[in-house]
Amino acid sequence: MRVSFSVFLLALILTSVATAGESSLLVHRHEVNRGVGKTQDQAQTDTSESVPHGEIYPARGLILSLAIPGAGQWYAGEKTRSLVFAGLEVAGLVAWYRFRRKGEDKITDYERFADEHWSLQSWVEWAGYLYAQGEEYHDVIIDGTHHLKIILDGRLVSSDTLGSPDWQGDLEALEVIRSSEFYENVGKYDQFVSGWDDIFNQNGEQAWELHYKDVGDTVEVIILTKNKRRYLDLRKDSNRAFQIAGYAVSAMMLNHVVSAIDAFWVTRRRAVDSPRINTSLRPLFTTKSKFGIAGISVSISW
Repeated sequence: MRVSFSVFLLALILTSVATAGESSLLVHRHEVNRGVGKTQDQAQTDTSESVPHGEIYPARGLILSLAIPGAGQWYAGEKTRSLVFAGLEVAGLVAWYRFRRKGEDKITDYERFADEHWSLQSWVEWAGYLYAQGEEYHDVIIDGTHHLKIILDGRLVSSDTLGSPDWQGDLEALEVIRSSEFYENVGKYDQFVSGWDDIFNQNGEQAWELHYKDVGDTVEVIILTKNKRRYLDLRKDSNRAFQIAGYAVSAMMLNHVVSAIDAFWVTRRRAVDSPRINTSLRPLFTTKSKFGIAGISVSISW
């Protein structure tokens, strides 16, 4: 969002330049475009001429719509086209806001769910039991690849400390730091599956399930419980909402560009004194280059 805001701010500054009056660099100046080949007196006479009332300029329409979609079309008198581009911009803003809020609400939902159904005490107590069930459970280990941050005796330490055979303490006195890293770890990695409160049913029987996922050259084993599955679904809903919000931002940026191009052609067609557009494309030569070519020069003038 920082990038898109910077682009918008730059476009807004350029808009103020484009609409600043006859001193603007984007005004189609008669003394520049019509004075070529004339005498000095004739050029001075042309300079004193005022711009005809109602004359519009393609570059100004382009910059206006680049800043605010539809503004260039409105400037050119194309009210219907202006409203279409402005409507698309509003629709994009509404979609971005709604899905952004939905994603944030889902974050609150899955964090609350984890707070209610995952505990550090359960993880430490049952990790060794699951590990002993066989090779498929060997990721369920306290001092594994991933870590949690916990408060132990008033100190912030890694959860690896709890995996040491020398550690003996009161599990109830431990506190886990529930950061964004924590909420990712407890759902993403099997290492923490024993912390979910439904790994056993009410009769004390196994309630988890093994799922086998084909990842190409190997098969990944995933240990799931109903609560862990529900938690993953909530995180997926949140990520999907943020993704759609991102699509809305991309659509808005595209709307700016398309509106700017459309405004350029509309204002060019509607201009009272429509200037002729000249384009040139030529290579740049240099002796310092291995092939003698430094690049290509592209120019557009009106």
